[in-house]
Amino acid sequence: MANAISLQTRQPRAAGPTGAALPPLHPATAWAGLPCETRDALGTTLVDLVFQDFLSGAAYAEEDRVLNDDDQRSAAIERAEGLLNRIYDDVTAALPALFGPAGENPAWVEDFCAGRLTISNEGVLS
Repeated sequence: MANAISLQTRQPRAAGPTGAALPPLHPATAWAGLPCETRDALGTTLVDLVFQDFLSGAAYAEEDRVLNDDDQRSAAIERAEGLLNRIYDDVTAALPALFGPAGENPAWVEDFCAGRLTISNEGVLS
């Protein structure tokens, strides 16, 4: 992917909202363990995605839309779709502990299938 960011991972020790240590497969822990440059690049792409979606006006009544020109709105929708694909690809590549290496299941799937891991209602593994 031409626009892919350089990705590095490390095992972090992050704290949750209560200050308690989060399990290594918690999304907040995985995010906290990314290098600052990777978090910045992913965050910038995410903000751009939301901005393009805002410009498209898809979630707004016609009178509340920023852009009234259908061609401009369509272009914003296309940009948002491209950014969504990009953020998906970049996040999964940046966090192989959660998503697995390209084309493979992550290591935790075996533990989940064997009943050694559960997924909470919030989608957190433990």
